Amino acid sequence: MTIQGVGVCSISANQAGNANYNPAPAVGPLNITIGQAAQTISLTQPATDITFVYGSATTVTLQATASSGLPVTLTPSDTSVCTVTGNTANILTAGTCTITATQGGVPNYFPAAAVTRIITVSKAPQTITFGALPSRTFGEPPFAVSATASSGLAVTFSSLTSAVCTVSGNTVTLVAGGTCTIAADQAGNVNFNPASRVSQSFTVSVPTFTATGPMVQARSNHTATRLNDGRVLVAGGFNSAGAPTDTSEIYTPATGTFTAAGNLPSKSAGHTATLLNDGRVLAAGGGNSSTEIFSPTPTGGTWSPSGGMSSTRSYHTATLLGDGRVLLAGGADNAGKSIQSTILFNPATGSFGTVEEPCNFVQKFPRASVLVKHYQRGNTLIEAYWKSVQWPGQGLFLGDPLARPWAP
Repeated sequence: MTIQGVGVCSISANQAGNANYNPAPAVGPLNITIGQAAQTISLTQPATDITFVYGSATTVTLQATASSGLPVTLTPSDTSVCTVTGNTANILTAGTCTITATQGGVPNYFPAAAVTRIITVSKAPQTITFGALPSRTFGEPPFAVSATASSGLAVTFSSLTSAVCTVSGNTVTLVAGGTCTIAADQAGNVNFNPASRVSQSFTVSVPTFTATGPMVQARSNHTATRLNDGRVLVAGGFNSAGAPTDTSEIYTPATGTFTAAGNLPSKSAGHTATLLNDGRVLAAGGGNSSTEIFSPTPTGGTWSPSGGMSSTRSYHTATLLGDGRVLLAGGADNAGKSIQSTILFNPATGSFGTVEEPCNFVQKFPRASVLVKHYQRGNTLIEAYWKSVQWPGQGLFLGDPLARPWAP
């Protein structure tokens, strides 16, 4: 007799007889009851609960069998920590993931008792790399710092000496002299523990003046103009007696010495000195209406007269324009009266011209009747506007005093 499955098997015994014997009386039936068999699960990989650090492994091999030979189902407890694909547990983040092996049974086998394995993934450590910072001088512009974390997470910065320096994002601003200490931190996340703080300190020095060679002549209210080669032209001003002087001298930083540089054609105090694009220096006004040009040489330089201004002018402003000309504005005359006018100096010709306010010319503006007429004839609004301006080439006001061509 072969057992095929669960149920009741009835057995009867019969003998049908033959030529010499009559059939025998039947015996039976005999009922045999066959019940469900028990089964167990063997989870051999991993053989015990396991713990490891996040990042040291990304998968765990699983191996489970049932004594019945039936397939075993593997189920993770937290799919945000791990998932199961076939016989592999895929690690997603740090945390705890319990793998449960089950076999639900079939008609011939009872369900097997579940077997579990706990996979614990602990947070990984991380470190910060923050290099040394060089010394700085108070007055320098804000600057950026950088650091990296072994986790790849962003590092944050803070100042531990806010009286000396402050931090916004990764930008450091110096606020005083002293020692500045910047801290770099990384707070960690679900997979990484916080990193140990790393700090870097540097010295913020305060600029100081140091004595250098004396000037050739005592003077005040003079001008000091840096030349293209790094030397400094000192010109005019008041001498020790309080009188205007026409002397000038050059300071050489490499030697820390002053040397005489010749005399201006006119004594000047309250004048301006402007470095021109070609390396020469324009000295204008200062109690007179004259201007002078200084032409530097490797060993000194020479002064020469230039175009005269229309009137005396002192304590005015001088601005080098983008096209190389110099705009002189305001100031006071020798009577102490404030000056409203402005003038332009053209280095190419060595002469002055007046600056005219562009809005003073009605020819720059559209005439309403003409604009409407052209618009009604089918012109676009821009075309009608352009045709209604008497001086279309002078229609722009942007860039005064360049809106109107320079005229001597």
